[in-house]
Amino acid sequence: DRGVIRCVISRNPVGVVKEKLGPVKRFFGSHIYSSGGEGKLKSLQTFARDCGINDLSKIAFIDDKPDNLLPVARETDVYVIGFQGSGKYPQTRDICHKEGIPFADTVEALEKLLMG
Repeated sequence: DRGVIRCVISRNPVGVVKEKLGPVKRFFGSHIYSSGGEGKLKSLQTFARDCGINDLSKIAFIDDKPDNLLPVARETDVYVIGFQGSGKYPQTRDICHKEGIPFADTVEALEKLLMG
């Protein structure tokens, strides 16, 4: 409604991601990408190109893994948010704080960061 384009970038193959998303995949349209081998940064750049987004500061990238967050934060103008997510990466909060990357530990906190 507000011109927001959503996408999923996963290390899993696109077919697996679609299966896991189930009915919510409709919110992402054709914007489901596999970063397998390329990394999230490359897939994010592909998404931006596919959507005609030249100003990367208009993109919000949310992830729970520092290895995914840091290249995007350091090499682009994308709005990067660290998220507690799976809880598999307890160091993410500290790394985000050190790097000046916003961090959300709950969905409510994430929503506040996204809505301003």
